[in-house]
Amino acid sequence: LAIDPLHVDLLLLWDLQTGESLHHFPNDLAGVTDIAITPDSSTAFSSHIDGTVIAWSLPNGNELFRIETEADAIEALALSPDGQYLLMSELFDPEGDPYTQITMWDIASMTRTAPFPDLPNYAMNHLVISPDGATVVASSKGNADASDPLDVTDALVVAWDVSTGEERWRQTGGPQIITGIPM
Repeated sequence: LAIDPLHVDLLLLWDLQTGESLHHFPNDLAGVTDIAITPDSSTAFSSHIDGTVIAWSLPNGNELFRIETEADAIEALALSPDGQYLLMSELFDPEGDPYTQITMWDIASMTRTAPFPDLPNYAMNHLVISPDGATVVASSKGNADASDPLDVTDALVVAWDVSTGEERWRQTGGPQIITGIPM
């Protein structure tokens, strides 16, 4: 599954062996921000700038369900190694005072667990969960100064214990941009 970089509202399913485009997913929402695929490759999730997450059946592309959050945007997605939980980086921006909540959803029951502690002034653009499912890590491209959105400083990476929600560690940096977190 890929997001067309020229048209962030276009989701495509590709055959990795041949490079052939297999399916264009119907998408009535603009602004796809991330995608995640279950370990068994049966379901894909897409997140959107309006706070919506859509579950898609693979490979036919039928929409299975939508999650309408109260967030202003969903910045990133990750799935637990067993495929039972979907993690979301939910961005809120009430009156120009942005913060991010990392939340975990039980996919079978579609219930939201208690969120991890809020991250004021950060949009967490990347999200991963460790292969053992015990740690979730989120990173930001940096803290954007509201007066100058191009002035990005203090990139942030935070890790939490999945079972307790407690922060394990935090790393901030100078004027750098974090573009991914391999796990």
